[in-house]
Amino acid sequence: MKINALVSLLLLFSFAAAAAGAEYDGTNYVTRCKDKASAAVPDKSVKQPGYSPEEIKAVERKLVELFYNPGEIDGRIDPQFECALMGFQKMNGLERTGEINIRVLEALENPVYPSPAQNHQGIHTEADLARQVLTVYRDNEIVRIMPASSGADKPFKEPGGGYGSARTPLGDFKFFARIWGLHADHLGDLFNPVYFDEGGYAVHGDTQVPSYNASHGCIRIPIEDSVWFEKTVPLHTPLLVSATALPTTRRK
Repeated sequence: MKINALVSLLLLFSFAAAAAGAEYDGTNYVTRCKDKASAAVPDKSVKQPGYSPEEIKAVERKLVELFYNPGEIDGRIDPQFECALMGFQKMNGLERTGEINIRVLEALENPVYPSPAQNHQGIHTEADLARQVLTVYRDNEIVRIMPASSGADKPFKEPGGGYGSARTPLGDFKFFARIWGLHADHLGDLFNPVYFDEGGYAVHGDTQVPSYNASHGCIRIPIEDSVWFEKTVPLHTPLLVSATALPTTRRK
């Protein structure tokens, strides 16, 4: 998506709102991460048994331990839980269903972790487009791992006519502007966008963060995570966007 004079003006207003202490808690909207058009071929050998609230709580606690955000530890399978689980599945090369299964439970006991491709003091971020995850690091230690959905890598029709290219810019960036709360862009609603490229590309919350790359070029994350991201990641924070898989590790 392209930035224009109106968006630039809105960015200036956003700084005033931030100075006034404006916040957005994201509670009026819900992000859906489950989808029917999964990027993986379903494995019919993996059964989907029912799980008790206590078993679900155990998975929620494990996801928190592994730096994902399943929401409240309440034993309920809700959209935020499904998004966190989807992020874990993306990171671990599992079928992207957003559902608990035997292979998920096995992987939770021996998980794959992202490993920083770059070294920075303080906070930095890395977007692994091969896995469709975004990781926030502090002093090169993981703070949070989030499911993401980047550019669909295909043309799209602009509302005013003509075609755009849904490609996420690659390389090294720094966040330079943010808008608190909901921003109605000409291509759709953006929640808490934090801009990293002058072409108008941002990390932002969205109501749809599917298992695959589906955006117009921005990096979508769950709305609840976008609230946290906007409060946690300062402007001028480095962002690496990579089309190839970034390093991973397993911890003993």
